[in-house]
Amino acid sequence: MQHLIKPYLVCYTVLSSHEYINEAQDALIPLSQELLFAARTGNPVDAQLEALSTLSREELVQQLDSDRLKKTFWINIYNAAAQIALQGNSALYRDRAAFFRRKLITVAGHALSLDDIEHGILRRGTFTFRNGELLKLSPGKFEKETRVSRLDHRIHFALNYGARSCPPIDYYDDARIDEQLNLAMKSHLEEEARQTPGAIFLPAFMGWYRGDFGGKKGIRGILQRLGLPEFDTIRFQPFDWTPFLSNYRD
Repeated sequence: MQHLIKPYLVCYTVLSSHEYINEAQDALIPLSQELLFAARTGNPVDAQLEALSTLSREELVQQLDSDRLKKTFWINIYNAAAQIALQGNSALYRDRAAFFRRKLITVAGHALSLDDIEHGILRRGTFTFRNGELLKLSPGKFEKETRVSRLDHRIHFALNYGARSCPPIDYYDDARIDEQLNLAMKSHLEEEARQTPGAIFLPAFMGWYRGDFGGKKGIRGILQRLGLPEFDTIRFQPFDWTPFLSNYRD
């Protein structure tokens, strides 16, 4: 995927901060990719963060005018924000609840947490509890303007918040987002699902967000479409919260 990032790295190295911001306003997807690449390689991220912060909300909404573009942009931003924050201060992970609520990145003048991006924008304000779901009654204006129109369960195989059980990070590209999300889901299930006689143990987040997958009936359908074994019993694995940064898909 580096060949998709390299042209924008060149742009970053030759433009001033002000010029870079103007350039980024016409290229939000490359900007999200470049921020993620900089997080991976340890390059400075100040220019990208400033470009995101000073972007106008109107420009953000105008450029991200489809779910395809929104998913691509926000997945990259989420993964970059988590990596940058934990690289800077790994102690933030000691209180995970606070970490997910902490405002880590500013986009179009709006400070956002990982929860804001995942649950508000990518999951349309849906918070999942063990026995059901709760829609936020009063989403803010920014969330309503920027969130996807339809929840896509495949995002759970793309978001990485620095734990060992998280799926690996990819550089998502709007031209290939469906192909990439399908691959992320299939490969993670093939690698992580555990089989015993009569039962299959799936990643923990599929249990946390089972409503996103259509419940166990929907999960069975996913397994069937992917050509994975079907079992009478579906169970969910424990989640390993051990910090594990720089888990990128090759």
